[in-house]
Amino acid sequence: MTKIVAPILIKNLSEPIQVAQYQAVDIIEWRVDYTDFEAIIEVAQALKAQFSQPLLFTVRTKSEGGNLDLEVDAYLELQKKLIAQKPAYLDFEFFSYSEVYAEFNQLCQENAIKVVASYHNFDETPTDLEYRLSKMLVLKPAIVKIAVMPTNFLDVTQVLSLTARYAAINKTKLVTMSMGELGKFTRVSGNLTGSAWTFASVEASSAPGQLSVDETKQLLNTFKGKYND
Repeated sequence: MTKIVAPILIKNLSEPIQVAQYQAVDIIEWRVDYTDFEAIIEVAQALKAQFSQPLLFTVRTKSEGGNLDLEVDAYLELQKKLIAQKPAYLDFEFFSYSEVYAEFNQLCQENAIKVVASYHNFDETPTDLEYRLSKMLVLKPAIVKIAVMPTNFLDVTQVLSLTARYAAINKTKLVTMSMGELGKFTRVSGNLTGSAWTFASVEASSAPGQLSVDETKQLLNTFKGKYND
């Protein structure tokens, strides 16, 4: 069964966290790059105290559609601060910071944190997408995530096909999506293709084409398949 992940986008704790609105969500994603740098630790602690669901901490950088511009050392230092807060999952932009992945992964293992190795492209669906997917799968993280922008519907079908093929032969869970209007179906087809998570909005959307939690639930139940159980 595809799990629903909903993002939280807050600057600091002066903005109330609407915990009740997230009751129907399986996993809470905190987009760290939306939070004031000096408030990161207290927001992390508040989220852990207020939510019963597993937490995914995500540092999304500008090169992959986020708000932070970080050199390698700064990226790793921020990740170390988040590791110390021990979320259930921690996202790592593999192709942007591959040189420090081994150290990051070791620290996550020592703290029982599941790694989400990710790749995002807000401009296109690259011709080497299968290579990128394979390269991350070799690392054997808990999750491999790819999110790309289609320029035509063939790009969308490529994402669907790659997901179905690789989900059937890998223990690592896949999370895949084709973004924007063209790619909306990929956000609700996980029970057919094997995409383990989908991202849906409670309040603000964190990516193009993201549906609301209610819409996502309804459509996931409509498109049932071998991964429904």
